[in-house]
Amino acid sequence: MYFNVTESFNAWIKEARHLLVCNMVDSIRFKLMNMMCDRQQHCHKWETHLCLDIHKMIEDTVEESRCLLIGHSNRVQFEVIDNQSNLVNLHDGTCSCKRCKVYGLQCKHACAGIMQTDTNVHWFGDDYYIIGMYNIVYGNLIYPIPDHDKLMDNYKDLRLRPPITRRRPGRPRRRRIESQTFNKWKLHYSRCNEVGHN
Repeated sequence: MYFNVTESFNAWIKEARHLLVCNMVDSIRFKLMNMMCDRQQHCHKWETHLCLDIHKMIEDTVEESRCLLIGHSNRVQFEVIDNQSNLVNLHDGTCSCKRCKVYGLQCKHACAGIMQTDTNVHWFGDDYYIIGMYNIVYGNLIYPIPDHDKLMDNYKDLRLRPPITRRRPGRPRRRRIESQTFNKWKLHYSRCNEVGHN
């Protein structure tokens, strides 16, 4: 698991990183083209309003909200008691626990309030998570590029690159390893100094 977008992208293009620049870009384009096509096809199979993982997350949140105590203020404002009292405003899409604003999804307090209004819980939240937005993101195409449209250099010498190596575990060595020739020279020099002093 990577904690950085750059690291995860580098791991994804591991084979392409050691190619020449033009070949590397073409390899990345090919991977991106396949990835966007796969995600677009998956998107058309979903039958929910929200993306599949988010839909499951909301379902789990609804289950958590079933045991909460709810007080009505009006049609859009509720007091939901969990470990503490939380104010839910459905008109503004806010909750005093602040999870709605941070994640753009309904917290368990908001879900409890929404269920009191006989409204579908999945229709609340940011548009970022709906399938329509997912489809727009992956709807643009990356077109294939045939070989005759790519730059070719037939006069270039064939170069063999070293094999891909893995970095050894642990901290990298800071002091360089001295060569045996240098050690022999140092020993010979120290002996000469001893002879000169004697």
